[in-house]
Amino acid sequence: MRYILVLALAFGLAACGGGGGSGSGGDNADGGDQGGGTPTTPDDPSAPASPSGGTIVQDGNGNAVITWVDNADDETGFYLQRKVGADGSFKLLDQVGENVTSYTDDSVLSGRTYSYRVYATRDGDSSDSYTEVSITIANTGREDTYAKAYQFGEDQMLYITRVIQISGGEAILLGGSDNGDRFISRIDATGVPKWTRYIESDEGPEGHFTAWLQSSGGLYVIGQVRPDPESSGNQSYGAGRYILDPDTGEILASHYLRLADMQIYDMRPLDENNNGLYDSLLLVTLNFPYRDYFVVKTDLELNVKWSKEITGLEGFAGEVAAAPDGSVFFATQIDEPVYQGDKYLYLTKFDSVGNLVFQRRVTFGPDVPEINLYSLNVFPMSDAPGDYRLLLGGIAEFEPGLQFPLGFDSWFLAMDSAAEPIWKKRISSDSFVGLSFQGRDRPPLLVGRTETSVFYGSLSMAGELGPLFNIENDLDLSVGSATLLPDGAKLFEVETKEFDPDYVGIIAKVDADNNIPRLANGLVAEPFTLDTSDFTVSQQAESFSVVDWAVGDPITIQKRNRAAEITITDLVGQ
Repeated sequence: MRYILVLALAFGLAACGGGGGSGSGGDNADGGDQGGGTPTTPDDPSAPASPSGGTIVQDGNGNAVITWVDNADDETGFYLQRKVGADGSFKLLDQVGENVTSYTDDSVLSGRTYSYRVYATRDGDSSDSYTEVSITIANTGREDTYAKAYQFGEDQMLYITRVIQISGGEAILLGGSDNGDRFISRIDATGVPKWTRYIESDEGPEGHFTAWLQSSGGLYVIGQVRPDPESSGNQSYGAGRYILDPDTGEILASHYLRLADMQIYDMRPLDENNNGLYDSLLLVTLNFPYRDYFVVKTDLELNVKWSKEITGLEGFAGEVAAAPDGSVFFATQIDEPVYQGDKYLYLTKFDSVGNLVFQRRVTFGPDVPEINLYSLNVFPMSDAPGDYRLLLGGIAEFEPGLQFPLGFDSWFLAMDSAAEPIWKKRISSDSFVGLSFQGRDRPPLLVGRTETSVFYGSLSMAGELGPLFNIENDLDLSVGSATLLPDGAKLFEVETKEFDPDYVGIIAKVDADNNIPRLANGLVAEPFTLDTSDFTVSQQAESFSVVDWAVGDPITIQKRNRAAEITITDLVGQ
């Protein structure tokens, strides 16, 4: 059962998070790698006065500390961009509030040169110029890699389901325990928890969760919950939204939206205004035993903007994604009623206000009887709102008649905004290959395993596999959730035969140069290749019933989230 969970986690996990530093983090899953803070034209009278007098030093903790002079009296904040090395490009690092004149970047690494630009901004209009500073970091005293094991106690389960980059090298760990509660932990750039807390579940297991750090304040956590009995007599599953204090993990506010006791299969925060700030949510739920799907769009307070019911699908699970033009795509795998056991893909598109655009059935030809979907994401290709790519991924039975998992290979399919195929790629491997979504302008992180190794790399929007690295070992490693840090380093949730995965969670950091933590002698990441091939894709129109679905108003709930004691073991050199 645990192995199945790990396989599921390895596919299509969206890594949400924001820009870095000890200041407030960004709102966008693109994090430190997204473009932003674009200056307005010099003649724009709405632009605030530009900052000046930039300075930069390395403090006693190894951090880069940037200061500047605030020359505006009407700014609403400042954007900071960062470039790594002489050949890098400036990307949005973070944004801070009005009258702030310093910023501490705690994600810098020894021996690297960093350049920073600071713009003033007022309601989205940035200053026409900036102040720029650079520094080469001396020894920070930090290790660029680590491997740490986390556990609550010898007899208490702990399993990690998500690793989400939120600020520089810091991350959020989401998971569960056998006390029935979810846990959330914020770890620093060295893997040491700043705090760990439980969020009570009130009974029964809880489904998907995700989190991100809002620049306006608070750590947002979205997931499947039950309300408190004291707050509501209705104990149906629904969507819960928590705002946590990012410094302590304490819950500041909780909201709940009842969804007819249905399983939530996917949830995505949205940046509807394309300004780097999350402002909406997408939810996909499935109503057992009828197999009706519901796609729901809300604001961050869980007030419903629109909701649709799709009946008769007889599907399983489901994925949802939003495009820069506001379009919403939903996909799932469907059991074909005519051919017993056969499955195909169902893909539908809604416009920004919930009007149905199209429904499609997607198959891989008559010789591929089973298709399973694990991920659906959208990637902008330019600044034009309608120029984007859909990327779907999963496994399919390309060689029928063999006992599962033999005969199944991983597949990835890129489509345009009209769902016309652009490229497709079948990847042959000893086991399944998954993607971890990293944000709008970063290629997804590809992870997988063979009988004797784990491997990782990237997949471009042109269908090309990026540099792949393989780690041969006798530790029986497997990789679950993964996230990419702004400097190119990676965090992996891993399992080994040395520890019971139900009781010990392990996070390993691989640096940007693919140096890996020394879990065992001779453990190195080496260049690697995968066999790929093309496959046939065909589609036709579908006509399932799609109607409006009435959803009630959200309610305020009370949730306890007591502090949790977590034990850390440094695995490097052990």
